[in-house]
Amino acid sequence: MDSEIEFKFNRVYVTVLFLATLITASGFYVIYSDFSNLNIFTILFLCLLPVFIGLTAVPKFLRMVTGKPAIALTNDHLVDNTNGIIIDWNDIWDAKIISTARGPGAIAITLKQPEKYFNTFPKKISYGLSNIFSKNHIVIYFSLIIEKDDSLFWQIKAHLPKH
Repeated sequence: MDSEIEFKFNRVYVTVLFLATLITASGFYVIYSDFSNLNIFTILFLCLLPVFIGLTAVPKFLRMVTGKPAIALTNDHLVDNTNGIIIDWNDIWDAKIISTARGPGAIAITLKQPEKYFNTFPKKISYGLSNIFSKNHIVIYFSLIIEKDDSLFWQIKAHLPKH
């Protein structure tokens, strides 16, 4: 059996994200319950925004509630429950820290073949949206994880094969 290192979800952050999704969805319904005066683009935006937010927040919340770790590092895989994927170490090209004004904000993981892992519609949408800000990376935000230091980054770097 693989040895495993786990990093837990930040319960407060993920719960707030989930509640914000519910409030957003219900708020749009209450505010815009009369769609007759709105154009089609506004209606589509108001209907699809909660769906897109829900595609990311609800699965994270459910994984957290069921006790899954945010990140698990095994001998063979990086199990990323923040993005809902399991990545073989040999498929990772590189990892780097993305800094913000407050310090380290996320880890960007570059895959050799991203299309291998983003083969369903929700995952393609999620990957496409994340690539607006960070090209060709999977991003693991430190805000989703309890451990806010760079120990996760160094653990990932230690697992990467030399190339």
